[in-house]
Amino acid sequence: MPVLAADSGPFFYPWHDYVSNLNYRDVNHRLHHEIQAFAAYCQSSSEENTFYENVFHTVERVVSQNIPGARLRKSGSIVTGLALPMPDMDLVIVANSNSKAKIKKQLFSLRAGLTRHGVADWNDVEVRWHAPVPIICLKTRPAYGSISVDIGVNNTDGFAVADFMNDYKLKMPAFRPLALLLKNILSNENLNDSGNHGIGSYAALCMCIHFLETNPSGRDPAMINQPMKSESLGMLLSDLLYYYGVTFDYANSYISPSEGKALPKEGVTWINSAWAFTVQCLFNHG
Repeated sequence: MPVLAADSGPFFYPWHDYVSNLNYRDVNHRLHHEIQAFAAYCQSSSEENTFYENVFHTVERVVSQNIPGARLRKSGSIVTGLALPMPDMDLVIVANSNSKAKIKKQLFSLRAGLTRHGVADWNDVEVRWHAPVPIICLKTRPAYGSISVDIGVNNTDGFAVADFMNDYKLKMPAFRPLALLLKNILSNENLNDSGNHGIGSYAALCMCIHFLETNPSGRDPAMINQPMKSESLGMLLSDLLYYYGVTFDYANSYISPSEGKALPKEGVTWINSAWAFTVQCLFNHG
């Protein structure tokens, strides 16, 4: 069997330094170690964490000044550790406001406060109050890391989703590295925007969960339950891509993370398109 040297090939990637200097049995063996290295590279650096903490505490102060009694919480991939390098920051304001008119007023007030405190320039802060869940989208100034930030009001479902993903990350050690690779592939191909017919982060994570729970290729369970010991991440990634690229029945099935399997679309009233890739919401079924 041919041996692949760690430094073979003309390309360099930023996670190259994390790859063990080994002689590899085959492509899947090397791919396993590349995936491990990529997952390590995606771990936030102390400098990145400092930027995120500075942004969070500054926004927290602005929120307390503009929306009395409100609390600010982190959400999304920065909470679950399932983020690509320098991810967007998702924040949620938990407030007493329920009416859309009041939330709109508070978001515009918050926009003024954020620019006044120098977190972002006025033109880099957008209030999307027409959205089903009104949010502020902004990009911080360089002093705050030039980070993209989304701030919503009372969209608290994300907290439960984060808890679910964190629990699953502990239960299935292959979940985080495979999820990061799938998210990166989608991002590189500009297929990661659900608002533009792509696959968002939540759906991508559910794809990985479904794949690991159902084991459609019938691999030895140890390859899924002990991927580091069995050095199986490369094979699992190949299986995942083959499953969703070739064998998954998009026309007739949808993914149900809560059920841990694919279910038939027939007779499901909340599915509007027969051919659309469909993932059932964890906490609002239908």
